[in-house]
Amino acid sequence: MKSFSKLIFLLSAVLLFSCKIYALDVYINHIRLEIDLSDDREIHLIIKADIKENIDFVADSLINLDKKELGRYLYFDNENKKQFFKIPYTVFLEIFKRKSIELLFSKDRRIEGGWRHIVSSPAKEDIYSLSLWFTGVRENYRVLTEVNGLKSTSLEGVNQVFIPDKLLLPVFKSRDYKFPYLITVRSFQPRNQDRELLKYGKDSEGEYAIYELQKGEALYSAVVVRFTGMTHAEDVLCLADIIADRSKIRRVDDIPVGYKVKIPLEYLLPEFLPENSQERQEYLEFQNEILQYSRDIKVAGLKNVHIILDAGHGGIDPGAVVKKISEHEVVYDIMCRLKGLIESNTSATVHPTIKDRKRGFKSYDGKDMTHDRNENLLTDPVYDLSNSKIGVNLRWYKANYIFEKLKSQNVPEENIVFISIHADHLYATLSGSMIYIADSRYLNHSRYGLTSSSYKKFKEYRHKPAYSFSRKARLKSQALSQNLAKEILLSLENTGINIYPNLPLRGYIIRGKRKYVPAVLRYNIIPTKILIEIGNLNNKQDRGNMVDHRFRQSVAEAILNGIADYFDH
Repeated sequence: MKSFSKLIFLLSAVLLFSCKIYALDVYINHIRLEIDLSDDREIHLIIKADIKENIDFVADSLINLDKKELGRYLYFDNENKKQFFKIPYTVFLEIFKRKSIELLFSKDRRIEGGWRHIVSSPAKEDIYSLSLWFTGVRENYRVLTEVNGLKSTSLEGVNQVFIPDKLLLPVFKSRDYKFPYLITVRSFQPRNQDRELLKYGKDSEGEYAIYELQKGEALYSAVVVRFTGMTHAEDVLCLADIIADRSKIRRVDDIPVGYKVKIPLEYLLPEFLPENSQERQEYLEFQNEILQYSRDIKVAGLKNVHIILDAGHGGIDPGAVVKKISEHEVVYDIMCRLKGLIESNTSATVHPTIKDRKRGFKSYDGKDMTHDRNENLLTDPVYDLSNSKIGVNLRWYKANYIFEKLKSQNVPEENIVFISIHADHLYATLSGSMIYIADSRYLNHSRYGLTSSSYKKFKEYRHKPAYSFSRKARLKSQALSQNLAKEILLSLENTGINIYPNLPLRGYIIRGKRKYVPAVLRYNIIPTKILIEIGNLNNKQDRGNMVDHRFRQSVAEAILNGIADYFDH
């Protein structure tokens, strides 16, 4: 564990010089808020909710203030012609003070005898502000300055500040506490400001959304990818033609700034549909329903955690191939690196699904990513992956078998995680990592199994040929998987790895008008399961990163830190 702590510290040290504090997107019951650390060293909660019930809910949940006094903090946004509330930190409920600090300063920790604050933005922090935030009294700055041996109240060049127990507000003295509501930082969903850019209309061809193209924007990325969720090249190009035809656009490469682009509603993601749309309402109700499920137990050092690691494709199937770079070879190396990090630095147990029979689990520092077909699936008996369809199905049978075996050994099911690592082949301009989870709306089967004789020789299949899925289990799985995915996305982003900007957290794959969950997640009964696409092989920058062993190592480290954060929160 010492080396794992060192890894976390080294990454933190890098972040201190690369990250800036800014208005942090926060979601509570899917109400978008902001926690803002301004240049004048003040923390505020920004409430932009349009519905009074949402404002009341936030006020009751987070603020120590009579609702009649809210008007004192009402402001008007001239640019967007909307009102908003700007609530100062001093009137936060005590428990929300701690939560807001932890959201803004994710590396802060309760330690023996006090609180360790990691200085992230010296220009926006000083001893006066820390004294107010953590002790409630700005005048305590003198004691903090003395305790930390500081020569001034400035934090320039200071890495961390210790606040002793005798000064701390009571809420910061507790090692473990539970916030009464599920709060997430960054939804990794389409942002509200994108939705506000749309207007809606109807003509003889049906209903549509209107987006006014801005300077420098292209129809493909600014409209198709952004508002419909499509990413595969043929789908993006096809829909761009449909939208261009509907919008009377003659040349997609020469669209005037401000041109009103019509997007048929049937192609929009539900998040972008009109307020009165039944599909949008059902989507929001569904999102609220899964909020009731969360992980409440922390696991220090990943003790008694079991991680099933899968590298996509292999054997006869190289996955996506661009310029002789095989998806499988890239992701297998990342899996090996992640396996080694977990086993060397934590107490977790790794269960790989696949193994290269020549190289084993050794990482590879070279750039040659030509597919070698040396992989076996670690079933009983092992499978040489000579048929990719059988290989895909045996992966989820293998995962389910491990899961049920661990449960029989009294391992808590929430301590078991499945991670499948892939690389995508998308429209060439798209770049960055994304994560798929299993959206339970697309898991409409209550029971699933295979009957082909091809599987009967495998112990994993004979153990249980068919599995049942309750609605509650599907909802809980989506909630847990979503939370793990968010932690890993944040960790990747904080490590400097590019995150796909439009909807990097997805519940299903979109191909044309078809939406589906990948089989390795779809039939997988493990509650916490994700599929990571580390980048787009069809994008030159992403492809260049993938052949660099330092990038592959960074990805592995970021995934591990995301897993650790998930179990520690």
